[in-house]
Amino acid sequence: MPDAISGLFSDEDIRNAHSKYQGAGNDETQSDDVRFLRAVTRVVRTRLREINAPSDTIARPAIFLLHPNTPASLSSEQVTKHPMLDNGRTALGGKLWFVSAVANVGVGYEYGPCEDAELFDLVTDEHKLGSVPAVIYDPRVGELGVRFYPAGLEQADGCVVLPLVNPIVSVEDVFAVVDRVYETVLITPIAQGPKGKLWSKASAGWVVEDAELLIQMHLITALNTKFTDCTIRPEQHQVSGRLDIEIEGPGESGSFHRHVVIELKVLRDFGVAGGPYSPRKTSRWINDGVDQAYAYAAERKSLAAALCCFDMRPSHLETKTAYSAACQRKAKQLDVTLGYWYLFSNLKDYRAHLVSQAIDD
Repeated sequence: MPDAISGLFSDEDIRNAHSKYQGAGNDETQSDDVRFLRAVTRVVRTRLREINAPSDTIARPAIFLLHPNTPASLSSEQVTKHPMLDNGRTALGGKLWFVSAVANVGVGYEYGPCEDAELFDLVTDEHKLGSVPAVIYDPRVGELGVRFYPAGLEQADGCVVLPLVNPIVSVEDVFAVVDRVYETVLITPIAQGPKGKLWSKASAGWVVEDAELLIQMHLITALNTKFTDCTIRPEQHQVSGRLDIEIEGPGESGSFHRHVVIELKVLRDFGVAGGPYSPRKTSRWINDGVDQAYAYAAERKSLAAALCCFDMRPSHLETKTAYSAACQRKAKQLDVTLGYWYLFSNLKDYRAHLVSQAIDD
């Protein structure tokens, strides 16, 4: 029976296509800064793989700026246009690169020798581009990675250091991303943005109808940002059902992997208008999640499977897990990793939780 994800194409076909075209088009729903980050890392990876390219004679940082137009501070004689920046043939070091979110075309300005602080000043003070998203690739260091400044170089403390390649994405890696999303945009009603509210009436414990979809959107953005060499696929339909999130991409020595399949569950006491959810129904919902994660990973031939439960039940305040002992045993037998995050419906309970943690420690 053919692999459901492959259809008429073999795993080798997908592997080859992923190696050549990974990232292009799969993140079109993301914000420009995320697309920019992924596109620039793809440009750098392609350059590093191009063994027949001219050598990079300038071992100085390459700074990519999400600014497709030549700044007014530079004349046309000072810059060079590279219409195929993403083909791996262009030396990157020692230049400021002005690119769009897809970074397939670049305008380069070669700067002279300078200290790192002077380089930052060049962008922020001389060219007045300190607030635009930036990525720095530094060929002087041994670790292959990039530095991402989503708020621009004037916010140097906001730097995120990211690897260019993630050989194998583990469930632990994924849960670290989920933890970050949980702590910054999910944990309390006030952490949630105006367009991403998960509570229809937090004081009563009422949860919006599309809570799972909203959480999924947050996670997809964060996973795209963290794993820039991977494809993050939401809502994949297959024989065993529709999976929530799949992470696939390159592995070691040019191999291809479907790394992790993620099933998401939001647990409620009440729906959007206060309709109750029974404990028995919730228990079945969680148990079904284990089955789904296992079946999707088995059909996808994924290396790992995870079930992530986001508990929005006020009745389960301070509960350490939503999983029964029987459910945990079943998940262990099926090799499904269980994750659990509790969302507070009010700040008072959240502060009490923090105090309790501090006292316990």
